[in-house]
Amino acid sequence: MRKIKKKHKAAYAPMDDLVTYRAIPTREVEYIDPFLFLNHHGPQVYKSNNRGLPFGPHPHRGFETLTFILDGDIMHQDTGGGKDVIVAGGVQWMTAGRGLIHAEVSSDKFKKEGGPLEILQLWFNLPAKYKMTEPKYVGLQKDQIPTATEDDGNVKVNVISGNWRETQGPIPSLSDIHMASIELKQGAV
Repeated sequence: MRKIKKKHKAAYAPMDDLVTYRAIPTREVEYIDPFLFLNHHGPQVYKSNNRGLPFGPHPHRGFETLTFILDGDIMHQDTGGGKDVIVAGGVQWMTAGRGLIHAEVSSDKFKKEGGPLEILQLWFNLPAKYKMTEPKYVGLQKDQIPTATEDDGNVKVNVISGNWRETQGPIPSLSDIHMASIELKQGAV
């Protein structure tokens, strides 16, 4: 079994009024191949009549992104035709491939009403043979993510990509990333 060699502290990197901590890249850790970028936005509470997330139209190329919406929502739109609003518990997976322009902003409802917001976003490099692949976007609400249970139901595994035992995630990863979120009941081991 591998051992932890060193702990690295995430860098505080706010964006407008969005609380953000960046784990990768930082001054200490440039990237850990294939992972290029990891941000934790929030947790924070937005007041009513807010501006929402500050990620207006911007380009991506040559990598994939996975966004976990832990609280609040994200409205996604891109030049490949992807468009939706994903709420707490859901995920967004975008393969930028040969390139696209997209925006990740808060829904009109969230901007009007406000509320809690927390998001994790991970970028991972595409293998060279897939750098120019057709862009693709998949948004999944929480109830669209297959689950597996362990420890007599005390552990719930939300399988996003790859597989967990016999449960297959709905998103094929060109980066061969197997990704799941795990929910533990209080007292689970």
